[in-house]
Amino acid sequence: MPPTPTLTPATANFVNSPILDFTLENLSVAVGTTIIWENQGAAPHTTTSDVPADKTDIWDSGTLNKRQTSEFTFREAREFAFFCSIYPFMTATITRTDGQPTLPTPAPPTSVQPTAIPPTAVPSSSAQSMIIGSSKDNTLYETSAGDKSNGIGTSMFTGNTNARLARRALIAFDLSVVPDGATINSVTLTLNMSKTSQPPTRRCCIY
Repeated sequence: MPPTPTLTPATANFVNSPILDFTLENLSVAVGTTIIWENQGAAPHTTTSDVPADKTDIWDSGTLNKRQTSEFTFREAREFAFFCSIYPFMTATITRTDGQPTLPTPAPPTSVQPTAIPPTAVPSSSAQSMIIGSSKDNTLYETSAGDKSNGIGTSMFTGNTNARLARRALIAFDLSVVPDGATINSVTLTLNMSKTSQPPTRRCCIY
């Protein structure tokens, strides 16, 4: 089992909070404390405040990939929830007080002889749905040398070029976020098309 993450102040007014195993930390901090979130998992995550629009302490980290960080300084003494906008089931609460930051007290270590546990299928009664975004993508352009691709950018391209040469979009997914021993019953792929110069009935093949 991986060790339970603990929170350690970086300085007197900073608190580090790891995002790990699809979990956001419940925190209690003093007004003026800056929380630094670090995504330590393989899947992308966000930390997004869930407060009314008239409040001042509102933040959204945007997508944090592995090892990326985001920070926010809290100015008001109150409590509200925050969540991951990519995996909304990940929720937590921040309590801001006039006192000093309160960190979780780690449980004392327990000596346990490790036992090998074989992978087991997840029973249907505990089935869950996961949303996994693509980890990278690319568009390959048909050429005699096979040396053209867009490599980067916010869009992918399919279909043919004006010269009637094929374009192929490649998408990669990081499946390490699927728990060990889980049984995958079904998979749905959702693609959004933002622009086309062809009738919407034009066929695209997925491999």
